[in-house]
Amino acid sequence: LTDGNIVVANGHGIDFGNESGSASGSTSALLDDYEEGTWTPTVNSGTVVIESNSSKYIKIGNLATVYTRIKSFSDNTGSSVFILKSLPFTISAGNPDANIGNAWGNNMGDEQCLFFYTEQNTTQTQAYYGAAGNATFNQVRHSDFVAETDMLIKLTYITS
Repeated sequence: LTDGNIVVANGHGIDFGNESGSASGSTSALLDDYEEGTWTPTVNSGTVVIESNSSKYIKIGNLATVYTRIKSFSDNTGSSVFILKSLPFTISAGNPDANIGNAWGNNMGDEQCLFFYTEQNTTQTQAYYGAAGNATFNQVRHSDFVAETDMLIKLTYITS
């Protein structure tokens, strides 16, 4: 093509299959799903402010990448575990260790860098940080934040 787009009929896609070159265990080499959009994250306790135009996603096949910037935590004293909710797609139960994300920000207590571990068959994820001096992880709680907490979050997960 010298101008324009390739249009594939509804229900079809681009087949990257190559019997001799396919990865072992590959069940499909058909790309038939691509989507970009916006989403509205919520938290399990209190409210947050979503930075304008920051909550977007890209979904290619069954792999979703979502990102957002949240700030102004109304609950910064509660002992509830910090859960990011309302992800745009349900998280697969088939590959729990393939679903992870991270966050970095200002005014996040001692946990300036967090990681998220997704909850299977849900649209939510919990935040954790590494414990000093040992190989365990601690759950992040709302009391770890202040009203001025400003957090950039990026998650990649397999959809169901």
